[in-house]
Amino acid sequence: TLFCRLQRAKVQVEILGNHPQGIYEVIRDLAQYKRPMLVTETGVDGSKDPEAIDAWLLKTMAWTRQAMADGFDVRGYYYWSLFDNYEWNIGLHMQMGLYEIDPKDPSKKRVARSAVESYRQIVSGNALDPARLQKLLLGVDKEAFAPLRKRSWNMSRQSATL
Repeated sequence: TLFCRLQRAKVQVEILGNHPQGIYEVIRDLAQYKRPMLVTETGVDGSKDPEAIDAWLLKTMAWTRQAMADGFDVRGYYYWSLFDNYEWNIGLHMQMGLYEIDPKDPSKKRVARSAVESYRQIVSGNALDPARLQKLLLGVDKEAFAPLRKRSWNMSRQSATL
């Protein structure tokens, strides 16, 4: 979901399905309002594919990074969610958290998914290790990511605009 503040109102756009490039497309379209943007509540269900969360995080972060490099005023990216949670319309069936929680376990033990390490690298170093990116994007259409290979992975606004 992307939010863009317009005077006193919020514009909310929801992208449903697995289309990471959609983050870039919506950022580009919302740029016409000339307001700073935050990418919020972006995530994917990892119940069927344990690596889906890591791949989603990296791909949507890559497209957000590309939007920043192209001059769009993106001020932040917030993954949804830290833990698996209850979704009012689906219940406990979606597993979107960076940390897995077994709802049947009385202690609610938290187990880190592979995406935690990617997110940790991005947050702590403001960048992503290119070797990790290559490993996680194996089998992905390389042409879709051609523009991203030409730039630094540093996620800071200053570096993104170089």
